Amino acid sequence: MLDSSLENRIKPTLNFLKQYVRTNENLIYALKRSIHADLCNVQKVMVPNINTLLAHDVPESHIGKLIMSQPSALMSSVDVFEEATDAVQQMGFDPKKTTYLWGIHSMLMNAKLSWEKKKEAYMSFGWSESTFNSAFKLEPMCMLSSQKNIRELMDFLVNKAELRASEIAKHPKLFRYSLERRLIPRCTVLQILMSKGLIGKDVEVAWVLNCNTQNFETRFLTKYKKVAHEVIKACKGEIGFQGFNTRV
Repeated sequence: MLDSSLENRIKPTLNFLKQYVRTNENLIYALKRSIHADLCNVQKVMVPNINTLLAHDVPESHIGKLIMSQPSALMSSVDVFEEATDAVQQMGFDPKKTTYLWGIHSMLMNAKLSWEKKKEAYMSFGWSESTFNSAFKLEPMCMLSSQKNIRELMDFLVNKAELRASEIAKHPKLFRYSLERRLIPRCTVLQILMSKGLIGKDVEVAWVLNCNTQNFETRFLTKYKKVAHEVIKACKGEIGFQGFNTRV
């Protein structure tokens, strides 16, 4: 960087980035996030990749968010980046939505073999090609889980929590959560409340697993902790999940 020409390389590159991240503070943050990349690489790699996004009508504000949050994606080789962009385009992602960029990022984070193995893990539980594509479009980050985690979560959700594979595909954000810290404890809370007749057995489990912490605690802990004190221990993972058994 010190060897670079201040006027011919450094200033033009910083000005280029600033038009997307807007402020000096954001620019400094973005540079720290991609400190491994010198300004020469920004010109040779990031600039063409940004131009590829612009050619697909991706909003500049979204590009700025990508520079801030995942600058490494924009430092991928130009050929690989174009391939990922073409792939999400063919899958029907909308360039105007941020999921378009996260779809590209998710593809870039997976080697082809890794991608196919993860896809196979989902499909082994009954997802079709179109089901997988729909789930990936809803939550591109679901492909950032390891193949092992995907199989473990899918096994729990299908065989223990009794969710249909098609239902899980409508809630792919589930694969971003911890099995031990979130999914199992919440299912155990529901199991206890069902067994005591405090909630119906037709509760929408996928919704409960997805809802934010405050909502979950208000609806299932605070409301019932006096008549079913076990829910507090269950939420802490201190009680094992036995299954719903008689869910309708």
